[in-house]
Amino acid sequence: MYSGDLNGNETPRRAQGVPWRKGIERRLNALERRIAGQEEMTAAASDEVRTRRLVIVDSDGTQRIVGEIASGCAELRIELPGEPGSHSGVVIYAIAGDERVPAASIGIQLWARGDSVAEFEASPDDSGEWRPTLNLSTGP
Repeated sequence: MYSGDLNGNETPRRAQGVPWRKGIERRLNALERRIAGQEEMTAAASDEVRTRRLVIVDSDGTQRIVGEIASGCAELRIELPGEPGSHSGVVIYAIAGDERVPAASIGIQLWARGDSVAEFEASPDDSGEWRPTLNLSTGP
């Protein structure tokens, strides 16, 4: 075992076992525990990521894919880059239904320049049977 300082100078035998050495050992042990905890978190994150909102941006920093739950609606938006407020893309959604929106529904919407141009939706009718609906826009 080496007994010296950081400059390579030998430490006299009588100086070995000084109190500062125990402090360094404690700090090193604490650091090792922290690193082990970080490794565990990294391993867990590789299996599953949990978040309230996920945003994937392109090389210009523009949001291109957004997944979130907003007002009880789980949605995944895949957007083309463009002018703010006039987005074009696809929205996949699922609404569980609550006091604000009494009926559950699932669907896909196509947007062009800020307008919904097509929507395919399925929701339960009064008897509880799920029925599809197709809405096509003829323009603004």
